[in-house]
Amino acid sequence: MRSTFATSEWTIADIPDLTGRVAVITGGAAGLGLAISIALAGAGAEIVVVCRNTARAEQIRAAVRSASVTALPVDLADQSSVRACAAAVSARHPRIDLLINNAGTAARRRVLTGEGFESTLATNHLGHFALTGLLWPRLVAAPAARVVTVTSTILKRGVLVPGDLHFTHRRYHRSAAYAQSKLANLMFALTLARHLTGTPVRSVAAHPGLAATDFGRNWDPVTRAAMSAPAPLLTRFAQSPDGGALPILRAATDPAAANADFYGPAGRNGLRGSPIRIPAHARATDRHCQDRLWSESERLTGIAYPPASHR
Repeated sequence: MRSTFATSEWTIADIPDLTGRVAVITGGAAGLGLAISIALAGAGAEIVVVCRNTARAEQIRAAVRSASVTALPVDLADQSSVRACAAAVSARHPRIDLLINNAGTAARRRVLTGEGFESTLATNHLGHFALTGLLWPRLVAAPAARVVTVTSTILKRGVLVPGDLHFTHRRYHRSAAYAQSKLANLMFALTLARHLTGTPVRSVAAHPGLAATDFGRNWDPVTRAAMSAPAPLLTRFAQSPDGGALPILRAATDPAAANADFYGPAGRNGLRGSPIRIPAHARATDRHCQDRLWSESERLTGIAYPPASHR
């Protein structure tokens, strides 16, 4: 997924003044999410972190003393928790300027949620699908809101089967489930862009490349080998969380970012480098598959979005 779009190098110094803007970040108190939250707080945004461990949001206040930070609990794998979180956010904020769908997980084995959803898909895709839909009125109330959905280069390995999203009839493997969820993330961002046509809201996607975070800290060694780069590769090529956050921050704040844009690192294989606009992978651009995933996501979550433009 190397870029065909030339651009000058973009850094954190290019983030515009965000004073008065409200930014909601899922998983915004750890790893990439923490780096994103700190950068946005440093630019003046009011930060709303929605995550499982709200105590970790104190790290944002420690890094940016002037930061306005609210932390609200959510379990994205639990649809009732997502609804409660969305209600709490909506009660506090009449508008949302920025929603960053960042939180992610990769289950070591096939686990079904209380609603019967495969847990990796439930957290990474269905939880964000529902949260975005529930916050829709607050997003369209902002003058120029943006939804950023975080995916991964592993989406290139993703196989999405709308009739078997939960691996009921397929052999489960943690890397396959994670790749499916990341492919679903990009498909969601691109389809959301069509639903946003005619509104002031933009949907943008981004991937961090290879970043050294504590994602997967609870995996066993076999899982780490399957899902993560080997230690020598991490040492040589991995970016810091701050570096990995840059494509997401550019997608979130660059005034030039357009509806349906996709950002990632400029370096070889998209592993690291300055954040640039890149083409979406062909697996994510199949309109028929996008629409099937969207319909199934609406059915599973009970969230109905306004109709999409089919231009």
